[in-house]
Amino acid sequence: MQKLRFTWDQRGDATVLAEPPHDVLAGYLSEELQTNAPVCRRVLDTIQSLRVGRRSSWDTEGQAWSVSLNRARAAIVSEYAVPGRSLDLTLEEFEEAVGSWLRFIELSRA
Repeated sequence: MQKLRFTWDQRGDATVLAEPPHDVLAGYLSEELQTNAPVCRRVLDTIQSLRVGRRSSWDTEGQAWSVSLNRARAAIVSEYAVPGRSLDLTLEEFEEAVGSWLRFIELSRA
């Protein structure tokens, strides 16, 4: 996703930056998924389940962000970090962002 910038912070940890309103997505990726490749893969598997009809929706509350997915949309809502901040995306945009983040963190470890 072009609105996201994957980089490393001063400590050398992978992070993602974006301007509003996509800073919500950046916050979700870096704070909720973090650099946990198995969690990223589970989210991508869930998206695939939605796409093929094995699920009609998926909702999860994380430590700082909640995500609601259905076959068409993804909604990210800040629980604690910035109360009330949210972003709605197409499911494809959300999938692209999670997949790009996964590829970045896997390359960062290589």
